[in-house]
Amino acid sequence: MHLENTKDTEIWDAFRAGNEPAFIFIREKYVRPLYRYAFRLCQNPDLAREATADLLTDLWIKRERLGATNNIGNYLYMSLRRRVVDEITIRKRYVSSEDSDFEILGGEQAHPEKIITDSEEQEGLENMINRALGTISERQREAIHLKFYAGKDYKEISEIMGLSSQSTYNLIHRALKAMRDVIKVVSILIMLSV
Repeated sequence: MHLENTKDTEIWDAFRAGNEPAFIFIREKYVRPLYRYAFRLCQNPDLAREATADLLTDLWIKRERLGATNNIGNYLYMSLRRRVVDEITIRKRYVSSEDSDFEILGGEQAHPEKIITDSEEQEGLENMINRALGTISERQREAIHLKFYAGKDYKEISEIMGLSSQSTYNLIHRALKAMRDVIKVVSILIMLSV
């Protein structure tokens, strides 16, 4: 079975039936994007690595009890998201915020004045994008990551995040508008300082 050109439903059904090459194909195709997504959610490399590995291990162990899917990527992203959010909730309960260096869903927000000051010392589009990402909400960052880094379309993002299509579109639109505004301000300040 050549899996590169095979439909997700066929790969998933083969995997659920115990086909080890199908599982290896799924694991190899999704392990890196899933890790990046988990890291984006929690900003903790250990938790991201652990959640991704546990998801893939549980997937193999519980394969016979899993339901059908026509989109393996969405299924994995939704499962990983639940796993990471559950783990964050557990850790938040047991670790006081003063004793923890663990940043919940994207970490602290950058203050706009700090962005402007820091941008005077920084050059390059990547730096400006990262700074702009720091000014939007965690949900907006998650949606932006799914859209532009994971390559998901609006329908897939809606399914993963549990939102309506219109809410997903609005969330991404507002995030991009806010980021554009920050990038414009930073660009103007850089040009004025030269």
